[in-house]
Amino acid sequence: MCIADKIAMTEQETHTPTTTNPVSNVLFVCNFNAVRSPMAALIGKNICGNHVQIESAGIHKDLGEVNPFTVSVMNEIGMDISKHIPKHTSDLGNKPIDLIVTLSSQAHQWAQNHYKNTRMIIENWPTIDPTQSRGNRENIIAAFRSVRDGLEEKIRSRLLNINDVEGQSD
Repeated sequence: MCIADKIAMTEQETHTPTTTNPVSNVLFVCNFNAVRSPMAALIGKNICGNHVQIESAGIHKDLGEVNPFTVSVMNEIGMDISKHIPKHTSDLGNKPIDLIVTLSSQAHQWAQNHYKNTRMIIENWPTIDPTQSRGNRENIIAAFRSVRDGLEEKIRSRLLNINDVEGQSD
């Protein structure tokens, strides 16, 4: 059983993922679309290439800019997120979505309320908010690295197993 399936099994009222059906449109949602969800989207796009359409958004309207620590830790793995412009969930329009991955409890509640009468697959991947880390720069950047690495592991497990894209990037 993959990590994402274990997480989904522990969440109350979370739709159970269907591991035999391919997922072609994924939405990562967090609070402000400045740290966790844009990290996940960029990592997912890098892993899945054109096999999966991936978007990210935040649930709060007071969106700022991508966090500078997010830019730093993504640069460490060769991914440039510096031009990311945070989006609100309402900015997505009617884009098709097969799977919503929520990265905070607030985003999970939003998804359950917003999609309660649909057959949308909603998975909650509780992910710490590294902006809440305290201490020196090394402690803070370590928290951001931990989030990045944890998201990459979950995305590889969930999306590669489902879509059998074997890390191909187009």
